[in-house]
Parts: sequence; C-alpha cells; structure tokens
Amino acid sequence: MASLLAVGWSTGALGRLIANEGLGIGVAGGILGAGAGLAAASLFVGHTSADLVLVGLLAALAGTLLAGVSAALPALPLSRRPVARLLAED
Repeated sequence: MASLLAVGWSTGALGRLIANEGLGIGVAGGILGAGAGLAAASLFVGHTSADLVLVGLLAALAGTLLAGVSAALPALPLSRRPVARLLAED
C-alpha cells in the first residue's frame, strides 16, 4: 500500500482497489459457498426449491458485502498516515 502511495496513487484510487479486491474475493467465495450449500441442502432435502435458491442468493450477497467491508476497514487507518512513515515500517 505504501509503495503505491509513494509512486503517486491517490488514497481514493487505492481505497477503490482494496474494496474491489475484497468484493471480488467475496463474489467468488459467495458463489462457491452458496453453490456448495445449495447442493448439500438439496441432497438433504431431496429437491431444490425456490426458497433454497433464495437463501443461497442472500448468503452469496451477504458474503460479498462482508468481504468488501472486511477488506476496506483495515486500510482506512493506514491511508491517514504519512507515506514516509508507512515505508519506514515496511
């Protein structure tokens, strides 16, 4: 993070990069996790219903949002520190 700030990235662009990476990881994990959960629930129940699909979609959405927020929150305090200090700590 400090290296990108040192070469001229703005804190806004860096924040968007971190949030987008978190959202991308959340989308991948949410889809894979919801798909696996839907498959397992279908095996237990014996069929796939609209309710199961809706719960799977909601779980994927919640996982995506949680991953995006979890990626962005730790970066906020770092963006307020001077670049020289961040580079010295690396």
